[in-house]
Amino acid sequence: MERARQLMAAFGYLRVFLFSHREECLRDSLAVLEFLAGYGIFPEWVFGARARPFVAHCWVQCEGVVFNDTAEHAGGYTPIMAL
Repeated sequence: MERARQLMAAFGYLRVFLFSHREECLRDSLAVLEFLAGYGIFPEWVFGARARPFVAHCWVQCEGVVFNDTAEHAGGYTPIMAL
């Protein structure tokens, strides 16, 4: 888990050269998954939704730790699928 945290810190610095992560949860999550897979770390990709108004969101997490979002923000969505 500590290695994943270190890698996510590095990813945060590199992300600004690729795209903005705001409003780009799908692209950001895919990039995180690919980046971590290159180091042999395979977290879950979680999709969630809210009903009223309908809003969908996704994030990457491992052992309950959210990697590319805040736990508070992700907690506002009902998980509907995890890969």
